[in-house]
Amino acid sequence: MKLIKCYIENFGKLHQFEYDFQDGLNVINEENGFGKTTFATFIKAMFYGLDGSTNARTENSERKLYSPWQGGIYGGNIEFDVNGKKYKIERFFGKKQADDNFKLIDLSTNLESTDFSENIGEEIFKINKSGYERSTYIPQGKIQIEMEDSLNAKLSNILESDNDINTSEDALAKINETKKLYKKERGKGGLID
Repeated sequence: MKLIKCYIENFGKLHQFEYDFQDGLNVINEENGFGKTTFATFIKAMFYGLDGSTNARTENSERKLYSPWQGGIYGGNIEFDVNGKKYKIERFFGKKQADDNFKLIDLSTNLESTDFSENIGEEIFKINKSGYERSTYIPQGKIQIEMEDSLNAKLSNILESDNDINTSEDALAKINETKKLYKKERGKGGLID
């Protein structure tokens, strides 16, 4: 799966924000308060939706935290490629989960698609929202070390495959080799520089 671009109508402090993803590593190097965590949460919300809770006991619910500061329509869209086919997810959020709207568009026809459901994150990544939060989406201050069932199952399947890396030494060597492409160990150089 590859992200192509996204548009945020309103989500937290981000308003009419566009981002085109580049091949390889995308780095957003902005000051504190810019909205980097908000942007990461938006991407997660496009694939997994927002929790449904809005009551006073859950003041820190994502639905409350990221409701638009300036008012207006709450949500946006994200374009992506999965298995060579391009799609756009449009999600707009209401005050409660029952008011949310989800639409999947096949970008080759510009027609609504039924290839995936509202649970598109689970269907594409094969892990639930909790697994995604412990692997791909890790906001500052929320690092967790316990294993989540769907993530553990996915990792176990990878280890059982004959075509995948089967030893930790091989995995570390591959990670270090790839890391050098992005940032040289000494001096300047690499894709990040």
